[in-house]
Amino acid sequence: MKKSISKKLPQWTIEELQSIDKQFYKASKIEEEAKQHKEKYDYDLSIRRAQEAFELYIKTILQLITKTYPKGKSGHRLNEDLQKIKKQLEIILKKYHLNTTDVVRLIIASNVLYQWRIPSFYGYEVNEEVSVSEIFTEKEADLALNYANKAYFLCNIVKQYFNSSMSS
Repeated sequence: MKKSISKKLPQWTIEELQSIDKQFYKASKIEEEAKQHKEKYDYDLSIRRAQEAFELYIKTILQLITKTYPKGKSGHRLNEDLQKIKKQLEIILKKYHLNTTDVVRLIIASNVLYQWRIPSFYGYEVNEEVSVSEIFTEKEADLALNYANKAYFLCNIVKQYFNSSMSS
């Protein structure tokens, strides 16, 4: 007899969920900082903070689904971690009548933000150095913020799933 995938989802206590909520709210604050930097035309800073918020949202999702906080050699690239939990995410998304397209978009977003992370901190050197503030435009900042917002949305759905399972 096959075990269902849903049984592979961890059970959480209210205290554990509250602890994870703190991480989620930290990511939300960082995302707000990213928006403020964009409004001040500090696009590199906006991208840095959006990438950080994105990463914390994704790590929160991974922690909720696997009951471990992802760390190690993958560092800031979380696309492989997302691919590993895709089946478990499908269970959660189905409950809310959503599809897995957003998970695929987050995998792509993780790759893009990972590629932008270092240049947003240090600039880019090719023959001559280009300063950090010259690399990114409003369009890249908008995209980074959009990615962070998509991660927020999915993270919120995953949190709701586990919160609702606690109350039922």
